[in-house]
Amino acid sequence: GRLALAYARESANEMPSEIRPQILLSLAEQRFGNSMRAEHILYNLLGKNPDNLDVHLALARANEISGHWPAARAWYSKALSLKPADPALISKIALMYWLEGDAENAIAEFDKALAINPQDAAAWNDKGIIFLAQGKGKQALLAFDQAITLKPGYDDALLNRANYNASRGKYQKALADCDAGLVANPNNAKLLLARGQIYRDQGKLSHALVDFEQAYEFEKRDPHVLNELAWFLATCPRKDLRDGHRAVILAERGAISQ
Repeated sequence: GRLALAYARESANEMPSEIRPQILLSLAEQRFGNSMRAEHILYNLLGKNPDNLDVHLALARANEISGHWPAARAWYSKALSLKPADPALISKIALMYWLEGDAENAIAEFDKALAINPQDAAAWNDKGIIFLAQGKGKQALLAFDQAITLKPGYDDALLNRANYNASRGKYQKALADCDAGLVANPNNAKLLLARGQIYRDQGKLSHALVDFEQAYEFEKRDPHVLNELAWFLATCPRKDLRDGHRAVILAERGAISQ
């Protein structure tokens, strides 16, 4: 925490002409809420190094962390001018468009990135998320399928495909994806929650509780995990699984964590 910030400041002071320590310091300052100081460091670097890709990326990332999506997109675009046709940067621009609420431009940018690197599983997965938000289920499913084909065991894409299939009552397919994702990443609380919800909907309440409890073991401060377990304990049809007192405690923790 504070020790890391102090170390970053010391390193930057010892190497004032080096770019990397200054960038690391700016990130540390921003992490501790010193956004003005972080911005000053980066703009000072930019003045001395106007064509340095790392500085442009640091400015993009700083704005992304702060939730300034249009500014972040502008800096990623400037970085792209220094490193043309870089699919990772194009994907970043696509994500910023998506965060701004511009799905059409986001899809267009992802298409550009995938034309350069069609093996990018993350880009296919992100594209699928946008299609799903647009109500284009079939296109979303094809995108998730492609992501998983390129990267078997890709837990994010498996989770997205599982949620899609579960929402349409295709529980066996959804469970298969949850299981595959948990083989790759057994500590994934989101996959455990998703599988628990499917078990709950199927009436397999003991199985559901096991998954909700395991998710809680991995993410004890996650409000979604806390609220899901609390709701189950409060409303479970089986009296032997209900625990109203603990449900209230977990719900209170979830409210504080939000």
